[in-house]
Amino acid sequence: MQHLTARNGLVACLVVLAGLTGAACSGFNDDRGIGDAPVDQQPDQARKVWPNGDQFPNVSAFCIGDNGVYTTTRANSDPVVVVGDPECGENGALLPQDD
Repeated sequence: MQHLTARNGLVACLVVLAGLTGAACSGFNDDRGIGDAPVDQQPDQARKVWPNGDQFPNVSAFCIGDNGVYTTTRANSDPVVVVGDPECGENGALLPQDD
């Protein structure tokens, strides 16, 4: 009889845990249903992207004023800001490169 009681307790705990998990995530979705961070704060400038193979991170660059901002696809890396970047032209546009 103890085996049946222990199993019932385990089932009850799993049901409660599943209910709490569902309740915690229920209000996290936005109107589109993806629950993502808002995108209205993202810069609108065009980006230059350097794709890398072999699991190396891609690098992208854009300008804010005359400051260059360089980012990678790695979640744990901070963006690098180059103040007075010579690659940034007038109106905060990244200068075209000859590839």
